[in-house]
Amino acid sequence: MDLFGILFLVFLVVLFFTFIFCLVKSAKKLGWIHSILVVFLFMETVTFMMATAGVLYRRVGWIKLHDSLVKKVETAEKETIELTYGELTNPVLDITKLYPLQNALGRLVLDRGRVWSSASLVGTQNNAVQLNLNAAAPAAAPEADAAADPNAPAPAAPPPTGDSLKVDSVVFAFAEKADETGRFIPSAYLGEFTVTDNQAGVVSLTPILVAPQYATLVNQATQWSLYELMPLDSHDAFVEVGSVPSEDELFGHVDSARIDAQFATLPEAEKAAVIQSYTRDGKAAEANDPPEVVWELVEFLKEYQLDVDGQQNSTILDGGYFDDSGRSIDRRLKRAGENNAFVKFAAGDQLVLLSKNAEDLTTNGTAKTIKRYYVRQLNDYDDAFRIIDRKNFEVGERIAYFQRESKVLEAALAISNAQRQVRQIEIENLKKERDQYAKELEVVNSEVNRLTEKLQQTRSQLSELFRTNQGLYEQIVAESQRLKEVAGPGLATLEENKGK
Repeated sequence: MDLFGILFLVFLVVLFFTFIFCLVKSAKKLGWIHSILVVFLFMETVTFMMATAGVLYRRVGWIKLHDSLVKKVETAEKETIELTYGELTNPVLDITKLYPLQNALGRLVLDRGRVWSSASLVGTQNNAVQLNLNAAAPAAAPEADAAADPNAPAPAAPPPTGDSLKVDSVVFAFAEKADETGRFIPSAYLGEFTVTDNQAGVVSLTPILVAPQYATLVNQATQWSLYELMPLDSHDAFVEVGSVPSEDELFGHVDSARIDAQFATLPEAEKAAVIQSYTRDGKAAEANDPPEVVWELVEFLKEYQLDVDGQQNSTILDGGYFDDSGRSIDRRLKRAGENNAFVKFAAGDQLVLLSKNAEDLTTNGTAKTIKRYYVRQLNDYDDAFRIIDRKNFEVGERIAYFQRESKVLEAALAISNAQRQVRQIEIENLKKERDQYAKELEVVNSEVNRLTEKLQQTRSQLSELFRTNQGLYEQIVAESQRLKEVAGPGLATLEENKGK
């Protein structure tokens, strides 16, 4: 018993003895009837006083409990609001809270289309693939709460059933692989397929464009995922869960370990550059970065309005969300209301722009640069795989062309080798003839030398004989002259008579 209870008992004892004393003193004047009534009145008063004290005591306890529960309810409501919306006075959305997380999820799946996950491989035949889309039964969608917040994001649609995939539809297939928690997630792209048949969720697919690794994975991957639309690239793909943008990290903190694991199988010649482009995404730019990957955080020095919506209107089926100048053309991205295509900025507002656009603002004094960021250019996977397929086709055609040319060259080389062998035989024969000719030439040269020498000797003999004859002739002429002189005129007459 506490002090209040002890004092209350003491008070009751004192009051009881005081009442007895007063009753005894006044009994002769009141009479026995009034004395009895006074006793009953005293007993009722004490009884009701004790009841009132108990009620008051209980009421104080309940009031304390009520106040405590009210404070707990207020605290719970604040925690509920904070868990639902985040800190209302913080302009940066907390991605760990319910509505920002649901909105982020909504943005992620906005252009994803329908997804048929955990489809089991039935088999492959010729060029067709059969999948069972009903292998994993979809969970039932939660019932709508009548007292739900009307501003809450719309609940996620239930996953599509196997019967919802229509014939002649085009889907993008991925091979699934279990992660560390045992959950199957897409791990490798297989290709683009068309649905040729659907029998109660068992679909037949025919490839349109296949990935280079399709032939290796088609029979190894037992779990497939089918996407109605090709997944889009984003700057948040490798950002850690719960990370928020900051001045040093434009998109949040990047999970480098995931990036290294994702691109571990790339060739060494290009792996370092690819990993660096992802790990640097949203961080400070370097001086040698090209302008197309540099964005600048600018602060406006005066009022400025920016045209963000284009005149063209397109839907998800048309493809493309922005025109060449970056203005939105998709109806879902345009600002609501007429004549509301301009966004107005006041002095002191900050905005992240491509370096080329930021330079125009800083040059004319509209804004000043706060910081420069490296922003990786996003990949258009749908177009990229088509380009790869086209290049593979061109490479295949060039390989076939060079193979044909190689066969022609091999045939020409065979003919050339045959001709070379024939010419080699001819060369050997010519060499033999040359050797024989050399021998004959040596004999001829020897004979020529001999005849030349003999000719020289004959010439010498003839020359000597000529000189001898010349001397004899001169001697005959001299002798004849002498005889003429000796014979005199008689000889001359004799010669004339001979002449007659």
